[in-house]
Amino acid sequence: MSQQHLSLNAPAAARFESFWPGPNARAAAALQDFCLNDEDGQHLLIGPAGSGKSHLAQACCRARWEAGRQAAYFDLADTPLNADSLAGVSASGLLVVDGLQQLPSADEIHLLRLIDRSRAAAGKLLLCSRQWPDQLQIQTADLRSRLQWGAMLELKLMGEPDLAGMLQQRARLLGARLEPRQSEFLLRRLPRDPGALITTLERAFERAVDSGRQLTVPLLREVLEDPAGRDRMS
Repeated sequence: MSQQHLSLNAPAAARFESFWPGPNARAAAALQDFCLNDEDGQHLLIGPAGSGKSHLAQACCRARWEAGRQAAYFDLADTPLNADSLAGVSASGLLVVDGLQQLPSADEIHLLRLIDRSRAAAGKLLLCSRQWPDQLQIQTADLRSRLQWGAMLELKLMGEPDLAGMLQQRARLLGARLEPRQSEFLLRRLPRDPGALITTLERAFERAVDSGRQLTVPLLREVLEDPAGRDRMS
């Protein structure tokens, strides 16, 4: 399964190098080792919205692809887990299923079979969920049992200092400099959601480049007050 067959959100950003670990450094390191080592197994990544599950899940796939190894990514928010979507997918590589809390009951049997296929083929399976297995609305007893196989890694939400660090890191990756007061401005005016913060910063950077300006508080205010920009972030 190649990258061309899959749909990834923000592919350029979904790397381990662009993940700000904050309180999740140990989980990120464990996942990086898991996706690249030669051992088989299953990991369950658990955390609330905004904790970085999808970023790390996509980073695992990207690291595998760049190492010339197999990986397949399924986001249950937009891809049903059924016979059609699973056709031709190798179970001996890395399989990632993101958004487990959105799994329809009709697709439970497909996930059950996928877990069994991965284990039989000595592959790697990464499952991502906002909830622990006993909190999911899973109707199939065998699937509920299988979700508890392997390691369980928990992600936590970042506090303000880590969110500021994340913004400054992303600015450096863009080739820009973000002053602490500019980070504070965004944190005061936006929800503490990494996706919304990064999206706003990247839009501000694009506007700065297009207009030949620096990243400043007035420019950030312009971006936040732009109705079209607010629509894209909602």
